[in-house]
Amino acid sequence: MDEERYRAYLERNGYAQSTVSTSIASVRRIERDEELDVDREFDRDQLAALINKFKYSMDDFRAGSPNPTRLKIEPDNLYRDLAFFRSALRSYQRFKSGGDSDAVSPTVESADEIIADDLSQTFALERDMQVAIRANIKQMGADLSIVDNGAETQVEAGNIDILAKDSSGNMVVIELKAGTCRAPAVAQVLAYMGCIRNGSNVQVRGILVAGDFEKRVQLAAKAVPNLTLKRYTFRFEFSDV
Repeated sequence: MDEERYRAYLERNGYAQSTVSTSIASVRRIERDEELDVDREFDRDQLAALINKFKYSMDDFRAGSPNPTRLKIEPDNLYRDLAFFRSALRSYQRFKSGGDSDAVSPTVESADEIIADDLSQTFALERDMQVAIRANIKQMGADLSIVDNGAETQVEAGNIDILAKDSSGNMVVIELKAGTCRAPAVAQVLAYMGCIRNGSNVQVRGILVAGDFEKRVQLAAKAVPNLTLKRYTFRFEFSDV
């Protein structure tokens, strides 16, 4: 990947630094897991075959179709995450096609592609949330400190968004959801907590962070004393131009 020039391209087109970092990291992960060089792939067919490999429709998701790529992604997140990585590849495709933000217009093939674009934005929002919380972890708890060295912790059940520890030595699993948090997220965070607890005497608690929570999530949290729900809000600041 021509990382230096791609970074300059993204910054020139007005993307926030968190988005720039996420975009570069996504292409880098594709290169690593797929064991390829995106620049060579572009020279071969302008990334057409690689982008096609990352296609995964809602029908595929409903049918439980396997992950068509080598990236390790939880089955429940395949539709969303593959849409995001496909979007990252298209962004790099636009960059390689001449450096203009509208140099290559992605073809919308179906309603699934439109939905996928929305889901890729959801994925990016969760990444931005992660950056913000890592920079302000005390908002999750005054006694919390991050212990994952700034990267998601991979466990048997998947990837933990943020792993922290409180002043009592308890491990804290923080899971982020853009928009409304739905019931499967409860099982997800409990599985993460179980992985951290497994084989040790350490106490583990969880925090689910979302814009809102469906009723079933709220009821479940009442039955799980070591699970906390936190809503996020956006704050806009304005200045003269």
